[in-house]
Amino acid sequence: MVTAVFATDSLDSARAFLALPDLEETMRAAGVVSAPEVFLTNDA
Repeated sequence: MVTAVFATDSLDSARAFLALPDLEETMRAAGVVSAPEVFLTNDA
C-alpha cells in the first residue's frame, strides 16, 4: 500500500485532478495495478 498526501488550493481542484481523462492511463503506466482509494479532507 502507498499513501500519498498533498495540498491543493481547494477540494474542487482536487476533484478536477482526479477527473483528468488521462489519469487512469498515467497511473497504469506508473505501475498501479488496482483502483486507488481516495479520501479528500480539508484543514477545517
